[in-house]
Amino acid sequence: MANNAAGCPHQPRRVLVLDLDETLVHSVGEDMMRHDSTSDPHGSEVAVLLRPGVQLFLRRMASVYDELVIFTAATREYADAVIEQTLDASGTLLGRRFYRESCDPFQDMAKDLRKLGVPLDSVVILDNSPAAYAMQPLNGVPIPSFTGDPSDRALNEVTPLLLEIARERDMDVRQVIGLHAPSMRPSSSWSSLTSSSSSSSPSRHPFRGAARAALSTFQTHGGSAGSICAPRQRRAVRVCV
Repeated sequence: MANNAAGCPHQPRRVLVLDLDETLVHSVGEDMMRHDSTSDPHGSEVAVLLRPGVQLFLRRMASVYDELVIFTAATREYADAVIEQTLDASGTLLGRRFYRESCDPFQDMAKDLRKLGVPLDSVVILDNSPAAYAMQPLNGVPIPSFTGDPSDRALNEVTPLLLEIARERDMDVRQVIGLHAPSMRPSSSWSSLTSSSSSSSPSRHPFRGAARAALSTFQTHGGSAGSICAPRQRRAVRVCV
């Protein structure tokens, strides 16, 4: 679906690519929802935990980006069910969807952003796995994995950076990420990455090489519920296969 991002037609597009599992939601098997399960042989029921603040986050991003794209390593049946039954029941926030078959099985299920058909200087991807954007590491913004913690506030913390990327339309998104992403993470690892990248060639990026170690450090940074955090939300989703 088309998003309603504000902006002039002549301005460069801004596209935000979003991972699904452990970035926006966390799903668990039928055993946790056994009391709600049915005997329908054509589907299975899973419990979907929404990351705190995810629905407000999506509305805010849809208001400033030209398109929100889901790019997931999950199957089409599962992803469609989660999106249409929990994240975007109205069908007004999220645009195109790319599924497991669009990931590269020979590169740790990496997501090639060139498949979007949009100039890479206009595309940013938010994913809990740096390996997912290994083919275009300059376009990636990491986020800690969400596994159901009701006090998680990572979407709140990453929102200022994503808003900045959307608004700075006279800059390549990769420049904005390179300038601002390290300051979003209170870790000494990011300081060393920033300083080392300043003397490296333009093809190098502070996320490359040490990205996983830095993200691991970021994931240990906790916090109490933030301004957009909501109580833990569990939804039962029926996935037909």
